[in-house]
Amino acid sequence: MSGAVQCSSPLAPGGQITCHAWSAGGELLAVCANASEVEVYRVSGRGGLLKFVREATLREHDMEVVSMDFCGATGRLLTASHDRNAWVWHQDATSGEWKPTVVVLQFNRAALCARWAPGGRKFAVGGGGKAVCVAYFQEENDWWAGRLIKRRHASAVLDVAWHPCGTLLATGAADFKVRVFNAKLPGEDA
Repeated sequence: MSGAVQCSSPLAPGGQITCHAWSAGGELLAVCANASEVEVYRVSGRGGLLKFVREATLREHDMEVVSMDFCGATGRLLTASHDRNAWVWHQDATSGEWKPTVVVLQFNRAALCARWAPGGRKFAVGGGGKAVCVAYFQEENDWWAGRLIKRRHASAVLDVAWHPCGTLLATGAADFKVRVFNAKLPGEDA
């Protein structure tokens, strides 16, 4: 497979890509070039010759985006940033525009990692403030509300990973420990 994506962000001379995510079908590639913006490319082609066409530039974060993940079930894109925020992006079926939905994280330090749970009904975000937040959609408010896992880590949470059942969440922290939590949300998980 060949092809190159050249990021045009003025904040990343040389176009260094600090995080990226592929959509489940491989037709979209989201990249961040060490900046607060995320570029979404439509990927086409066969036989090792791929073509990348920039479809959108997503601008809601104030600081560097450090993690992103496409939801395999819904096609939504989750982005997390050092600005202590996360956004969920969906592509409008009519206009093709990418529209953001705010995530209420309750973080006092940078968000460092973010992953969708299987099924796309919730996701987890780990942060520099020794915290993990599990977020779910609140239709009445039209936002993603986060619930902090009450048991604190001893240091920054660097990665999160879901068990295929969608209720167990593993976290990896800078204190060299992996922890597993029951991340079942009352009223949200069947």
